Amino acid sequence: MNEQVVSNWFNMYAKTLDELGIADLPAHIWNTDESGLQDHFTSDKVVAEKERPCYKINASEKGQTTTVLATFNAVGQYCPPMIIFKGKRLKSEWCVGSSACTIVRVSDNGWITSELFLQWGQMFVKNLPKDDTRPHVLLLDGHGSHVFNLSFLQLMKENNIHPICFPSHTTRWLQPADKTFFKSLKHGWTAAGRCFMRENAGKQRDKKQFFELFVPSWTKAANVDTAQSGFRETGMFPVNKNAIPKHAYEPSKTSDQPLQAQGKFTIF
Repeated sequence: MNEQVVSNWFNMYAKTLDELGIADLPAHIWNTDESGLQDHFTSDKVVAEKERPCYKINASEKGQTTTVLATFNAVGQYCPPMIIFKGKRLKSEWCVGSSACTIVRVSDNGWITSELFLQWGQMFVKNLPKDDTRPHVLLLDGHGSHVFNLSFLQLMKENNIHPICFPSHTTRWLQPADKTFFKSLKHGWTAAGRCFMRENAGKQRDKKQFFELFVPSWTKAANVDTAQSGFRETGMFPVNKNAIPKHAYEPSKTSDQPLQAQGKFTIF
């Protein structure tokens, strides 16, 4: 979080929105990101009798991480999520209880891949309104499956969608999904998981029960206020570099150096 780097990025971002003619069109400014939901549910606080021992029921295994890819715009509209389980082959029972249009896939480690991100991109394009030909901006981080993905970038270019990456190591402060949405989703997921363990004597949740916990958590988190707050608090819409508090830049002060001259670059 270097202040000069972030300031220069905001200038580029605002200029791009102006040039595309969508600076006042929040429905055309999107953010996509993925995060992991873990099966290991723990509680930091308990209610118990004073000076008496406390016991916690927990699953005997740590469980696995399932990736959730979420996408929403500055108005508060959401695309269907992509869920990525760890596995070699997708089983039909893993999809039981999923919402309409949810994309369910598998990967060897449960993480996003270039091929899966391309599939998500095809879904994203399909869900955009066809009666509005104005361009869209897609804000995303610099994960390899995003930026080192020629097929995805070509798909975006063909459909007048302009991906813009955040500067490295700044998504905690700049990415709307990190700022609000995933906090809310994981809070609901953890609460649902703890309830599941209490009702099942610490039994490990199976993949076929994933959507039983996920759908209520997603429904509660994926609301207009969460999306709009994320864009507003990060300064993504309305564009406002002053939305980032000064203390966010403090850790970089010890290593501040003059910026090197940089060549021109292209926004797809």
